[in-house]
Amino acid sequence: MSLFEGQLVRLTQLQRDDLPLFRQWFRDYEFISLLSLEAAVPITDEAEDEWYEHAVKGKESFFFAICLLADGRLIGSCGLFGISPKNRCATFGIAIGDKDCWGKGFGTDATQVLLRFAFQELNLNRVQLEVFAFNHVLFVPMRKSASCTKESGGRLFSARDVTMMCC
Repeated sequence: MSLFEGQLVRLTQLQRDDLPLFRQWFRDYEFISLLSLEAAVPITDEAEDEWYEHAVKGKESFFFAICLLADGRLIGSCGLFGISPKNRCATFGIAIGDKDCWGKGFGTDATQVLLRFAFQELNLNRVQLEVFAFNHVLFVPMRKSASCTKESGGRLFSARDVTMMCC
């Protein structure tokens, strides 16, 4: 098994050819409402292009496509950003865009692969994720991943419960 391969998924480089599928996902209300405190507004092509350029050229971040081992199909993306080499920490993000793949362990597997990269290759001590308490699609993979604990919780904008999870 390679560093970027789990039991169910493989993390690969993002490709410009992936953008049409990302655009489809980021225009789905149910999907985007789970990702941000901001209003769930579909992302424009220009914003998606800008994100892609930053993701592939960023020096303080690593973003990957999540592909199924079984057939190579792209199902989402994940990444580490805000990496602080001095403090040996980063923030983690994951999005499984293919709704047929929700709740089947693919997010958990991708999380474990990315954390292995973060701790073994980047030599980080801490990886954190802010997740909405109602977002069970994302809450479960982090809880299942090795050594992750619920660190603190609170209210933001008096509207959504947010929990900080750290590994």
